[in-house]
Amino acid sequence: MKRIAIVLCLLTTQISFGQQMNMEPDTPMTKSDRFITPRAVHNSEKATPFWTEDFANGIPSGWTILDSSGICPWTYSFDGSWGNFNGNGGTAGGDAIASTTAANGFLICDPDSANNVTYGQPSGSNYQYLSSYINTPSIDCSGRSTVVLSFEQFFRYNNGVGMFVGVSTDNVNFTTYNVSGGQANNAASDNVDLVSLNITSTAANQPNVYIKIGWSARVYFWQIDDISLSEADPNDIVAQDSYWGTDGLRYYQIPTAQVAPIDFSAFAYNFGYATQTNVMLNVDVDGGATFSGTSAAVDIASGLTDSLGLTTQWTPASTVNSHEIVWDITQNESDATPSNNILDTINIAVTDYIYARDMNVVTGSTSNTGFGYEVGNLFDIWADQTCTAVDVNLRESTTGVSTQVGALVYAKIYSIDPASGDFVFEQQSDYHTVTTADLTNTLTLPLISPLLMTNTNLTYLAVVCTDGDGGVSDDVVVTSGGVSPAQTSFYYDATDATWYYTTRTPMVRLNFDPNISGASINEIALTDVHVYPNPANDELTIELTPSADETTLELVDMNGKIVMTQVHSMQAGQMNSVTLNTSSLEEGAYTLSIQVGEVEAKERVVLMH
Repeated sequence: MKRIAIVLCLLTTQISFGQQMNMEPDTPMTKSDRFITPRAVHNSEKATPFWTEDFANGIPSGWTILDSSGICPWTYSFDGSWGNFNGNGGTAGGDAIASTTAANGFLICDPDSANNVTYGQPSGSNYQYLSSYINTPSIDCSGRSTVVLSFEQFFRYNNGVGMFVGVSTDNVNFTTYNVSGGQANNAASDNVDLVSLNITSTAANQPNVYIKIGWSARVYFWQIDDISLSEADPNDIVAQDSYWGTDGLRYYQIPTAQVAPIDFSAFAYNFGYATQTNVMLNVDVDGGATFSGTSAAVDIASGLTDSLGLTTQWTPASTVNSHEIVWDITQNESDATPSNNILDTINIAVTDYIYARDMNVVTGSTSNTGFGYEVGNLFDIWADQTCTAVDVNLRESTTGVSTQVGALVYAKIYSIDPASGDFVFEQQSDYHTVTTADLTNTLTLPLISPLLMTNTNLTYLAVVCTDGDGGVSDDVVVTSGGVSPAQTSFYYDATDATWYYTTRTPMVRLNFDPNISGASINEIALTDVHVYPNPANDELTIELTPSADETTLELVDMNGKIVMTQVHSMQAGQMNSVTLNTSSLEEGAYTLSIQVGEVEAKERVVLMH
């Protein structure tokens, strides 16, 4: 049984973990409820501006750079990040912002490069938080009854840092806006991302308006270009973060046996200066032929956000099919920019056997850099069903670290203790040696024994694992495909025995195909085999029902050396229990062989003292 790490983990623990994983770490997992948060306002259109800056001549005269670190100023550039995490190890500039006037330059803040040059690799404990801001001189907004600040940006960030834009009339007291837009840690924004902020409450009719942009970050980059001020339209509703799912989890593939009611909701922001009336969320499935739903109507005052949820749920038919879901937000008034009322179309499929949380579109990856780890997703079980395998997509990492052909991977499934929140080991697959074909196809890892997943346990965690060898030779890269709500996707660091949650969705899926079997004919004769705890400390317990009176137990290390052999007399046909003393063995991964006559079963175990 593995304990879930409490939310307040020491910062040094989070930083040092970055040395084992080829990505900047997310946050230790907590037991808080699943949740969503509204995004910042990101428009696709903007009004005619009365003030602009495209940085055609570099950093403008009168702008002030505030770099408290002394090594990470905002810089005029034609290149993207030169940091270690830019995709080529900092040997060349990364992607530049694809802004409207990128050809004449833009501004970049590049803490990844600054930390890499000054403190070197690995990032971990050496990388520092570098505070850097850039400040405009006074801008005259006299006679402007409404003011909208817009700019184009391209960024990648981590550690939950804020990306701040401040607006002030005295250059001392600032009203601040976080413009990260709810982007997941370790994932880049769209290139390019247009941000619009209604700053009327601070800037309208003011002769002196100051704008400050910046953050305090350890890694990655923030690029900005084409800043402008314009007047707002009276009517402009903006559709923000959408939410859909079953009991807090989004599924893109749902087996027929696990079909359950789906909720839909979204946030709407009034970007205009007039109150918007009868604002509603509308959702159509398959053009309305399968389902149509509408939220209750609300009025939203200028500058405010409200959440809209459908008054009815949609339950897909339990037949194999694909569904397109389209949603938008409407109001009584004629909207100035109707294009930003529409949310992204999503597609979900009802399948025979596959249960998937990922979008089936590659958005990133995580790797173990040769160290032991586990990574995967929570799944809610609504009807009893037998799981036979775990599917995973492996690939080359965007950071230059590749899944190594010959590396060993395997899968595990945990149930969730409803009282404590502990992950309780249930079943695993055999080890699989990665082949070249595994890097271009979905890899299916059959469980050693099929696992009946019950709706009384409700929630399970499926993970793909590698024990690693402490170096880069066993790198395993697991593809991610989308964004997860917090506390619903996890990875496990075997070196510090801590579970962390990640906001990217690993492409790790449950497979219920009854035609898959990971057990050999001989292994089937060994029924009710339970090995616990795993990882073990000083003792390892084996419970089994053998078909003969004599059982041989062997522990084999990763080098193939037999480190322990015991022969036990048992009662055939009955449950027997044996405890092995493992206190003298070194920490690491082992194979436990259980042999009864010609019948043999194997299980991977990890020792941690």
